[in-house]
Amino acid sequence: MKKVKILTIILFIVLVTMVAFFGIFVQVQNRMENKVKQYSYDMDFTGGREVILKVDDSKKEIIKDKDGKIIDNATDEEIEQNGYVKEEEPANKEEILTSDNYKKVKTILDNRLRKMDVKNYIVRLNEKTGQIVVEIPENDDISTVTSILTEMGKFEITDSENNEVFLTNDDISDVKVMYNTAQNGTSVYLQIEFKNEGSKKLKEISTNYKKVENSTQENSESEDTEKTDLEASNEKEKKIAIKMDDEAVVTTSFESPIENGMIQLSIGNATTDAETLNGYVKNAKAIATVLNEEKSPIKYQVETNQYVESDVKIEDLKNVGIAVLVIVIVALVLLIVKYRKKGIMSAILYVGVASILLLVVRYTNLKISIGSMCGIIVTMILNYILTFNLLSNIEKNKEINKVANKTIGDFFIRIIPICILTICFSFMPMMTISGFGLVMFWGLVIIAIYNILITKNVLKIMEEK
Repeated sequence: MKKVKILTIILFIVLVTMVAFFGIFVQVQNRMENKVKQYSYDMDFTGGREVILKVDDSKKEIIKDKDGKIIDNATDEEIEQNGYVKEEEPANKEEILTSDNYKKVKTILDNRLRKMDVKNYIVRLNEKTGQIVVEIPENDDISTVTSILTEMGKFEITDSENNEVFLTNDDISDVKVMYNTAQNGTSVYLQIEFKNEGSKKLKEISTNYKKVENSTQENSESEDTEKTDLEASNEKEKKIAIKMDDEAVVTTSFESPIENGMIQLSIGNATTDAETLNGYVKNAKAIATVLNEEKSPIKYQVETNQYVESDVKIEDLKNVGIAVLVIVIVALVLLIVKYRKKGIMSAILYVGVASILLLVVRYTNLKISIGSMCGIIVTMILNYILTFNLLSNIEKNKEINKVANKTIGDFFIRIIPICILTICFSFMPMMTISGFGLVMFWGLVIIAIYNILITKNVLKIMEEK
């Protein structure tokens, strides 16, 4: 019975080890596919996109009337006739270029990237110059992600003629991405919800900016009289402009007053093509993310946008792996030489801990980075120390339960500072540090559970006569 129990445990560990190191392959059509989740790698190993943003120092020419109002699309003749004035306006006024505003922009970008589900990004700020460096893992959504970095997120609904501002970002309650499926395909649109005061204002402007139906006089004997030029001018359709960062994205009027405090903006056209629809959804999500965040106080422009290769080469990883493997083998051989049968069994159990940890790393979506690799190494060192202490104390006292419980308890009491640092590191924003902390957290949990439930009981079985 004793041999059966030990053999069962050994077979279990061998199975887990095979799965962790080699995988489970199943034939899919004409190829073999590994059903075990693959590792996710951080930018330490895969490289990534580096986008350098600088404060926009450009100037644009604007036209103002005598009252200082901005005039859109005026011809040179109109400028001369009406006495309009051309001025150069900087993209960012000098007084807004402060350290506090630079920090505010960094926070806004952090929030945007997080809401876009970007993983393992890094945002660095130079508080003196305002330069921002953003590092993002390279993926299929990179163009959409980089597009939100330079958007100010300024939203306005204005009169299309005189630019009177009716609604701004401050009036928005929420922006959602919505879908509508019909016979001609699926449409994607943004649903912009306004706060109470904004809803009242929207109802007012949707009443005042209603569509005018044009009619022509087809029957000369009709009772209706033809409108004079003055009457026609008075009934000219007024339109509002919906603007993003001072650019009109929609110019329209309303069919009827809006009572529910919401407007909808179509993104693209209805489509049945999955790839096209996915592109519309990504664009809509990017716009919604920008509008749901605070408006950026400073306008930025892209200075550099380039792919940066990792400094770590595959050969370097192989060399490190070989070196670690050699050290582990030497350590386990010493364990076997010193403790014989118990040493052999402890070495097998040690491999089981490593295998379970590697599977946990895969299925908890932890990224393989320099930090997480260091976490794996430190975890295995701690487990070796605990294993050595267990065997050493059991040699002195054959009461396995008592000795094992005391040894494991004393071990975790001694490493309380490491446990505290592990938890702190897990919440750090830097991927290298957080990766180390998260791997260590799972490693310590596995060490505790594994040694209490398996190692202690295996050594107890071996002592049975």
